[in-house]
Amino acid sequence: MQQREIRTLVDNSSVQLERESDKQTDKEYKVLNISRGGLCFESKTDEFQLNEVIKLNLTIDKHSIHKANGRVCYCNDCSGENPTAYGLSFLDKFIDTDVLRGKPQPDKT
Repeated sequence: MQQREIRTLVDNSSVQLERESDKQTDKEYKVLNISRGGLCFESKTDEFQLNEVIKLNLTIDKHSIHKANGRVCYCNDCSGENPTAYGLSFLDKFIDTDVLRGKPQPDKT
């Protein structure tokens, strides 16, 4: 499978996910990489189904930068002690590539 977007590796990012089945709790997961059209995160305990739709809030350096709906589009087949990596594609909003490159954004006031 060919990747369509350039992925940016991150070590200071997390994503809060809200599932339709569990609206009480927003759980936070470590983000491994981000692209304009989606992200990859890891989960040590929770399982997600392919094509599951999830609300997400992406945080970089403790700042919320992106809220959107996402669809689980990838799952690696890890078993044992290793966390499972999942891919989420953004359904309704893309991330500005300048945000991913760390360029300052113009003030929108």
